[in-house]
Amino acid sequence: MKIKSALCLTFLTLTSLPLFAKPIEFPVSGLFTCEPEPIPTFIDWDESQFGKTPTTEYNHSIARIACLLSEVSYLRVRPEWSDARSQTLFLMGVKPEDIEYHYELNYNDPMWGYDQCAFTLTKKEINSATGKRTLIFVLIRGTPNEATEWISNFDIGNSSKDGDVLHRGFLKTSLQIETALLSYLIKNKIQPSDAYYLITGHSRGAAVANMLAANLSRNPQFNTKDMYVYTFASPNVTTDPEYAEAKYNFIWNIVNAEDIVPTVPLSRDRWNYHKYGRVLTLANAWNVDPDTYWNDLYPRMNKYYVDFIKRDYAPFKIGPFAPIQITRFLTYFYSNVDKYYGKVLGLSNIVKKIMWKVFPPDDDDPPPKKDEESEEKKKEEVKEESQPEKKENSKSLGENIIDWLNSSTDGLITYTMEAFLDMHANESYLAWMLAGDEHEIFSDLGSTQLLINGSFECAVFDSNNNILARVKDSRVYYSSIKAPIAAMQLRGHLLTIGFPANADFTLVLYRKSLAPSPVSIQIEQYTASGQILYTTEKQKIAPHSCIAYKVKAGKILLDVSSAEIEKIKGKEKREAVRSGKLDGAWDLNLMPEISLNTDASFGFGLLGGTQMLYGSLLLNLNPNKISRSLILSTGLGTQQNITGPLMINADAWCRFVWDFDRDGQLYTVPAIRLTLAIRPRRRWQIFAGPVFDFHIDGHNDGAFDSSITPKKMGAIHFGDSVEAIPSIQFGMRF
Repeated sequence: MKIKSALCLTFLTLTSLPLFAKPIEFPVSGLFTCEPEPIPTFIDWDESQFGKTPTTEYNHSIARIACLLSEVSYLRVRPEWSDARSQTLFLMGVKPEDIEYHYELNYNDPMWGYDQCAFTLTKKEINSATGKRTLIFVLIRGTPNEATEWISNFDIGNSSKDGDVLHRGFLKTSLQIETALLSYLIKNKIQPSDAYYLITGHSRGAAVANMLAANLSRNPQFNTKDMYVYTFASPNVTTDPEYAEAKYNFIWNIVNAEDIVPTVPLSRDRWNYHKYGRVLTLANAWNVDPDTYWNDLYPRMNKYYVDFIKRDYAPFKIGPFAPIQITRFLTYFYSNVDKYYGKVLGLSNIVKKIMWKVFPPDDDDPPPKKDEESEEKKKEEVKEESQPEKKENSKSLGENIIDWLNSSTDGLITYTMEAFLDMHANESYLAWMLAGDEHEIFSDLGSTQLLINGSFECAVFDSNNNILARVKDSRVYYSSIKAPIAAMQLRGHLLTIGFPANADFTLVLYRKSLAPSPVSIQIEQYTASGQILYTTEKQKIAPHSCIAYKVKAGKILLDVSSAEIEKIKGKEKREAVRSGKLDGAWDLNLMPEISLNTDASFGFGLLGGTQMLYGSLLLNLNPNKISRSLILSTGLGTQQNITGPLMINADAWCRFVWDFDRDGQLYTVPAIRLTLAIRPRRRWQIFAGPVFDFHIDGHNDGAFDSSITPKKMGAIHFGDSVEAIPSIQFGMRF
């Protein structure tokens, strides 16, 4: 590209003079920055950092500049070099004639197709620590707001079929850039071994940079001692078992543990996708001291973030817990790559359809000329004037729903939406990079999760004995959860509770059952970035009405093979159960019920009250006798836990039987029901047991007429005037 403006040429000539270590006011602008004009931000640019330390040692000064260049790489190329990316390069001393912008992409290209991305190649003569050297910049843009490159992101390849261990979409894109880089070096008569290289990108750009660096390390023309590679929020790129070998230690991958993007494609179970090189994890509320994070690091980072986005940074407050659960969920449904590429429910096909819906293709019409633009503008103005004025406070239905949800959850909906944006935005990464040095903003402190399976009650306490989470009858009470603890129901009676390793916690597990209830506990160990290390063997406990268990969690769970479990009983047990509010026998519940009887009737209704004492209101009908009779049962009942998910119910009813054939004659029938129930999933109960209707001679004879109860089992006699008519009932409560 050639410069046309003489004024700009003068500016570029001045800025191309040799630069030394000094802070420069760079124009920061990117994908999510809110200001129409770039935000001036001072960042040190020190050329002497190149060659000062080995590329296998992290250099925060170079990493900051790399993050800035990743940020401005999202911008479109503007005429007269007016875009912030060009201005940034000029401030660093780059000459315009040395810049190659590869931003005009043809996705119909028969060779590269969608597997492309925009990138910049340029060079500068620098005064490095080893003398004058040429510095080559390779700046790779992340995914734009269009479907094409998103589809390439999800084209991960299938090593089980193709034998390829590399992400197919990223690999093809990296080869395109490698080809362009070699061409650039030849054109500028630069020997590959005579230059330093700064290779960087964010998100998709980071993954391509990671792959490109790994490719170049295998090329004998290049020396990894000259390559400075810093990626930000890079997805995983390979199933190569050598991904962490020392030969890739020059690649530095900076990730936010709250960000889902660096965790995909999945690394769990049979997926085994990773990044080449080493991973550095940014600070969060789980991997640094909480007081340091909230009172020092967060305010410093937030100062920059407010400048970029014009609002406060919204962290998840629970470290890598959310990305871990998302990857757990995806692994459960797509246990391997073959299922990912499935024809019917394969995620690959689903994502492609979604991307084309979210980012529809642009029209092929050429842009209007300047005079046509003015005419179009006039038409738009006339159209706007003809439209009725909108009320200032009018909102869409969706906005009203969000407002209502926010008011009900103290702003949780908006905060969560912002957190999902902030976790991945390069502005977040840049703000963290500027907030402190490498000793402050990175942490290698991992985290743990407890997988608990069985029927139990549980409370999590902090070191001050405050309740941070509660589990009742194997169900997570989400309203009880307080940061930094996180918990999630997985399936059936299995749930996970996540703990940071920067504090101490205690769990109390209990079950108000007549016999011991089997419960298993496993520890999952995770790295600071949220990658699973291992899962321990199951530990068995058996709480019941007389015995509870204490489990130490938090710091103590790091790098252990088993949890520290203490059995408690007597006064200590009662105090722990009371403090954790774990005796849920008197908690209020409302539970619908449906049933089918062997006397050919079916019933439905409600049980309401507590486990110890509830009321019931049930309606029974006989399909063949609907127009002849109606039975309404009301009464009281109690439920007791036997062991695990097995329970026993005892109900005493008064049944009101209407006989429509006899002008609505009403009979009252005493009845009792004894049922065994099992809870296979959360609130669901499946039950079965006998029902005894009491026939009293001379009092309710009509209720037992064959027109109302067509099928009878053998009666049980209690003297001459009372007999019990049994039936078997099967049903479900939910």
